[in-house]
Amino acid sequence: MEGIILISHGKLAEGMYDTIGQFFSAAEQITCLTLGMEENSDDFERKLKNAITKVDTGDGVILAADILGGTPCNKAIAVAGEKVRVLAGINLGCILEILSVRNEGRVDLNKIAELGRAAMLVIDGMPFEQEDEDF
Repeated sequence: MEGIILISHGKLAEGMYDTIGQFFSAAEQITCLTLGMEENSDDFERKLKNAITKVDTGDGVILAADILGGTPCNKAIAVAGEKVRVLAGINLGCILEILSVRNEGRVDLNKIAELGRAAMLVIDGMPFEQEDEDF
């Protein structure tokens, strides 16, 4: 099972990590790492490498970053490799889907990204029908 590290500017990753508990009470091999305003990017990269070691049990790690081009994502890309992959532009739906399927083998991150894009919707006051599925 691939480990997951949520990474972000500010406390976004912490908020997602906390929220996951409402859906998966015993999620394993997942942690979060945030970059504060005054934090050095090299320190963040060092912490990221340490976190990878902690959540990787041999199947690799998914680094789920808040925004493409930001320091957390750039540092994730710097440490990425065959067993460390990056998904940029995360939303809660993406993370929940990864958690739902990662027991089945290597997660198809292209499919996760597609699902994340499809989950975004503009509702501008027009009548909207929603499926009965609740999260």
